[in-house]
Amino acid sequence: MRKIAYLNNYSHYIVLKIADKIKAEYFWNGDTIIQEGDEGDRVFFLVSGEIDILKNGKKNASISEPCAFGEKALESNAKRQATVKATSDI
Repeated sequence: MRKIAYLNNYSHYIVLKIADKIKAEYFWNGDTIIQEGDEGDRVFFLVSGEIDILKNGKKNASISEPCAFGEKALESNAKRQATVKATSDI
């Protein structure tokens, strides 16, 4: 989990508590994981595969390395700021 930069901001104890709450979810190529404008109720950790980040329907970025996404909606209690789609099976 230390490969996920977002978690490097937290103590080992907090990372262990987060790890204890993680549930594996699988998505297939083309699946929408997060929809822009929806309420945020969880954070996602990409362990393998690739995702595209879309803002207003336009591709902003592609990510294929381990990362966290969806955390901003939780941190600020705001709506999802972008759509995230799987571009491979993850």
